[in-house]
Amino acid sequence: LAAIARGLPLPRAQGEAATALAGLAQRALPPASASALIEEDRIGEAILLALASLAAGKAGDPRQLSEALATFRALGLEGTARRAALEYLILAEPA
Repeated sequence: LAAIARGLPLPRAQGEAATALAGLAQRALPPASASALIEEDRIGEAILLALASLAAGKAGDPRQLSEALATFRALGLEGTARRAALEYLILAEPA
């Protein structure tokens, strides 16, 4: 968790966490739909798409969470991506 919060290289994760956190990787690309919006300078729509993916990811689809994180990063919202990843990891931990 500390590495993500500080923006350091990611620790090795396994399972769903690895899939979800793939969007934080330096070379992670947003999905084509988000890339198209970004290229067309439709930033607000790209953010809304990322938020919808984030909600789907938190509901149990780690691939969607990864896409949301990659989209946030592509938009220059690194801090938002890291905070979302941290929240996911904290809330996903068994009590």
